[in-house]
Amino acid sequence: MNEIVNISGVCAVIVGPDGKILSTRENTSKRVTGKVAGMLTIPMETQEPGESDFQTTLRLLEEEAAGLQIEILTPESLKDGHLCRVQMTPGVWVNIYELHTTNKRGRGSQFNDVDGIYWHSASNILQAPLYTLHGQQTPEIPENLHPEVKSALHLLSTKLSKDTSINLGRLGWRPGTWDGVYCYRLRASLGSLYRPPVLESPSGRLPSIVFDYLDIIGNNQNSILVPKRYESETAALISS
Repeated sequence: MNEIVNISGVCAVIVGPDGKILSTRENTSKRVTGKVAGMLTIPMETQEPGESDFQTTLRLLEEEAAGLQIEILTPESLKDGHLCRVQMTPGVWVNIYELHTTNKRGRGSQFNDVDGIYWHSASNILQAPLYTLHGQQTPEIPENLHPEVKSALHLLSTKLSKDTSINLGRLGWRPGTWDGVYCYRLRASLGSLYRPPVLESPSGRLPSIVFDYLDIIGNNQNSILVPKRYESETAALISS
């Protein structure tokens, strides 16, 4: 039986002076929040008990984007920048906000769960390719994903029948990122007419079977042979 969770958090679409959007890279996989290691993501932070969205946002900036000069940030301005509310996985809800920085000299996270500071155009994020896993075929996998994730997807593809396929969404990006950036662009277009939507599911949520096979890989590291083409891709992981 799946554990019932009740988790809140905040995310930030941080826009630089040139219009590009900040991302970082996930270092861990976590079923409850629907992320896998290597995914690029807009900064996201879990809310501590008793915290307001404003307090969590300040902590997010300190932990994952220290060094950025965020334009005027108050509880009122944060509320004005609300883009959407998204249910990342059942019971895990985040509010996504638009923030602006006057510089791009962020130092990245001081913790191990994410690393790096990268800047992408909104178009680049919105046009990220969709991935489908086909049974009995060598899977196409984004190079930035962790080798353990690649191994799990390869193993899963060998267990699927030849006529079976699984939608993996925008596998290179953490679910919720596309939705936040899409709402950012829509808000810029609609102006005062924009109303933040409530989304019951992010675009491209990963199916639970992916995490089942990540568990298998994690429990059987010595018995899983990683194909050589995945070993060679390790060097292509995005680095800071």
